[in-house]
Amino acid sequence: MIVQPGITSPAAPAAAVFFGGMRSPEGKARGFVMGFADLPQGATGPMAPSSNGTLALAFGSGSRIVAQWTREAAGDAVVPLLGGTGRYLGARGTE
Repeated sequence: MIVQPGITSPAAPAAAVFFGGMRSPEGKARGFVMGFADLPQGATGPMAPSSNGTLALAFGSGSRIVAQWTREAAGDAVVPLLGGTGRYLGARGTE
């Protein structure tokens, strides 16, 4: 999942606003989600310095998507963990 910060703040606690395009397992667009991710002070660039984040998206049908990601201590890998329920099982963010 690609996360694109729209607003960053150098003051603690820093945060970024991000938007992610979601698609069903069949590849059909399912809209956009918005959330927040913690960033270290002075952070710049699309999620480069982000540590951990979580977002949840609920659909009217009762289906939901939960996405989590984490950055390893070395700071060189982002590991996305995505899942869903109902007809959105296995949905992924767009890249």
